[in-house]
Amino acid sequence: MVVLRRVFRCKYGTAGEVAELCRQVDGKLGKYGFGAGRVLTDLSGESHVVVWETPFASLKALEEARRRVLASPEWEAWNAAAAPMIKSAARDFWKVEE
Repeated sequence: MVVLRRVFRCKYGTAGEVAELCRQVDGKLGKYGFGAGRVLTDLSGESHVVVWETPFASLKALEEARRRVLASPEWEAWNAAAAPMIKSAARDFWKVEE
């Protein structure tokens, strides 16, 4: 299993809105092969950070789902709404050790 972990460094006062947008779109991406994700917000350390983690069965499944979702209307709407509130972002791929 692998996890796609996206870290968004948000503009001041917008992390809650970005987290809500992540939660909303997360429930709509299953039809593209995304697993049910989770959204985290900072309690300590750097402020105004949102982390969105999504599990996939394999790296190949992640790549296929990502290719499909990037062309979807759900992703385009999310990006249009969230992008103005995000200063920077990072994406990591993690192997789950079981």
